[in-house]
Amino acid sequence: MRAPPLVLLTLLPSCAALSPPRPCLLAAARGPAQQQPPPAPTPASAYSDDNMPMPITFRAVAAVAFADLLVYLLLPEGERFGPLARRLPRVTWSMLTVLFSLLTDSGTQPWLALLLSLLLASSAATDLLWWLPYYMLTVEWETCSGGLFTKRVCHPHQPWDRFLLFALCLATGVFYTLAAIHSFGAFQFMREEEAERRMRRSFASALEAGRTQG
Repeated sequence: MRAPPLVLLTLLPSCAALSPPRPCLLAAARGPAQQQPPPAPTPASAYSDDNMPMPITFRAVAAVAFADLLVYLLLPEGERFGPLARRLPRVTWSMLTVLFSLLTDSGTQPWLALLLSLLLASSAATDLLWWLPYYMLTVEWETCSGGLFTKRVCHPHQPWDRFLLFALCLATGVFYTLAAIHSFGAFQFMREEEAERRMRRSFASALEAGRTQG
């Protein structure tokens, strides 16, 4: 079965974001020219003990969001799961979550962690407060046709699709809630570190100015 072009176009940006950068062939042929800077350390969380690194890494958040994206892309179209076009908003939201998770993991800008926490919190609220009750209340054990002027005919129906979507929303909702909390904790930690660095720079500048005048 060939994948539709829309699915491939959707997967390409996320796969490119998740794959590690590779050196070009020309740079590899020239040999090691300059030592690369060490990767940024894992941001700590203001909510963890002694400001330890986050128990949920940004790479793990990106991996879960990418898996969520794959699930909703590969669900079959039809009566049970509906057309793919209805799932595109969630797929796009998952792509944004993957992108901002990787940007936050590789950078030290507090606002990236704040945006990621807002994305995760909105995803968790949508899954737990909207889709979870919706799938729970729309479980049907039989499908009926007819009625009013014709004879009503009912057939047994196994709502495994609702149970599957219910389990997915429960799992992602709980994970995104915990990830949003720790992402906001990382935002607070990085913001406090940035304030301390600015204070140290100001103190060093004032001390240097005092020595120059003296």
